[in-house]
Amino acid sequence: MIKKNSMSIRDGVICFLLFVFSITPFAASSVEPQDYPSLDNKQLGHIRHVVRLANQLPGEWSMMGSMEGTQEGDDALRYQLAYMTYALGLAHYHWLPAYRELYRDTSDKLIQKMLRTEVWNIWELTSKGSKVLDPDMTELGEGWIDPVVEGNTMYSGRLLVMVGMHTKLYADDKYQQPDSLTFNYEPFFRGLKEPQQFKYDFTSLTNVIYEQMVENEWLGLECEPNAYFVVCNQYPLVGFRFYDQVNGTNLAAGSKNYEEVWKEKGWVTNDKHMIIGWLIKQDHLLAEPSAAIDAVTGLMMHSWNREFVQTLYPRQKETWIKKVSTDKASIDLNLYGARIGASGFASITAYASELGDIETKNALLNYADQYFKPTWDHGAFYYPRNDELFDENKNTVFVTRVAGNALFAYARLNPGDGMWKLYNEPWGDEHYSSPYISDVQYPEAQVTQAWYDQTKGALILKIIPGTDYPGPSSFYVNNLDSHGQYEIKHNGKIIGELKKGKFKALHENLPLFMNWTENNRAKIELNLNISHSIVIRDLSI
Repeated sequence: MIKKNSMSIRDGVICFLLFVFSITPFAASSVEPQDYPSLDNKQLGHIRHVVRLANQLPGEWSMMGSMEGTQEGDDALRYQLAYMTYALGLAHYHWLPAYRELYRDTSDKLIQKMLRTEVWNIWELTSKGSKVLDPDMTELGEGWIDPVVEGNTMYSGRLLVMVGMHTKLYADDKYQQPDSLTFNYEPFFRGLKEPQQFKYDFTSLTNVIYEQMVENEWLGLECEPNAYFVVCNQYPLVGFRFYDQVNGTNLAAGSKNYEEVWKEKGWVTNDKHMIIGWLIKQDHLLAEPSAAIDAVTGLMMHSWNREFVQTLYPRQKETWIKKVSTDKASIDLNLYGARIGASGFASITAYASELGDIETKNALLNYADQYFKPTWDHGAFYYPRNDELFDENKNTVFVTRVAGNALFAYARLNPGDGMWKLYNEPWGDEHYSSPYISDVQYPEAQVTQAWYDQTKGALILKIIPGTDYPGPSSFYVNNLDSHGQYEIKHNGKIIGELKKGKFKALHENLPLFMNWTENNRAKIELNLNISHSIVIRDLSI
């Protein structure tokens, strides 16, 4: 009997505890903002710098000037614009998926800049050929103006990724519309031809690139006449995947054909470095190792050929990167030319970030923070251009525009597997129907956290002052249930609830006010004299 009674007491205690837990909301659904991704100051600063550059007037390229005036170098405008767009995509997907408008609008502005004539019209001359990549050439070819109709994958491939990422991430069909990607050719004082327009959209751009891939038996597209570059052809392969995600096709399956063709041709040296490419007429592989080629090729190839890239990376890292202190690393400029090695510094940093090598990424960024003159300007953070290779103490100090404006931003915003996840784990319809914020007063208000936790029904936000303006501001929360009941927490304290469209305050003198508007939107009003950590939790979950 004693044994039986003791069992009954224990069972009663268990039942009581289960009952208590079942009626205690925080036991099953506690939401702590520190458990969710949030931008740090430098990450936010990089984003603000990209937004600032994108907001410049058409044709204004302040802080984006290239070393080579002909737009032929590795810091050309097309590369800066592309990597800035990709960095924004990483920021939105991995850090702020519940805050869309700033990233969508800035991405669109960068694509519009990519379509400007001064970004692409170098192709009119490049398409005629060069003895650099066709040593047996005796006369120039006729050439052509349209920058995407044939070859030029260094431009067209990167544009395809920009447009595909924009269309998928931001659920924006702008570039699905006819003639939405139009290249205007309007020289005034030269040439015999009338002004021309070359009209495309996301689908026709994809098709013209894909058809060349097939026609060229998956060797890729010529980067310049007579040259297939492995590095540049990674971009259309990634772009096909974004097109598939939007349109339900399976063009990206062709990447396996590309892999088979180039494995047979020999796209990796015996020392696990990527070759540059192949000269068609001469049947000659360009195989001189380069930190930039290894990094930029692997950076995108990792999206669709992850295991292969991971087998190459350790040897590439061993070759190019050297420790200079316990927490800093640099590029070994004694290998294959100082200028080429220095230009690969930021590329290697971005590559390490994609591979999830956080220790190496941070060591390279620490070096950049000490020697590359990091600059803060009205909340924007960047590394200014420096054409000198070394300082007086023989430290590497060379910084290109594509590095300081885009690649270091890309690296800081990539938490590891950044592009791989965009390629392999795209958002489904439930993401776009989840709560998110809009109509934020930028730049006065800066969003450093915007994450919706589907499992807990919680929207986690952080809004901080972005300027000296301390006054009132507002934004909207979209996709809430007008018949639902939500708990509102501010800076760690429950301050009220939103129930069936009405806000009930639990205290006086609240730091924010919330009210229901039309179209399942709630308006939040607050002052920008402090930072605001806000959690809006659905009490039905």
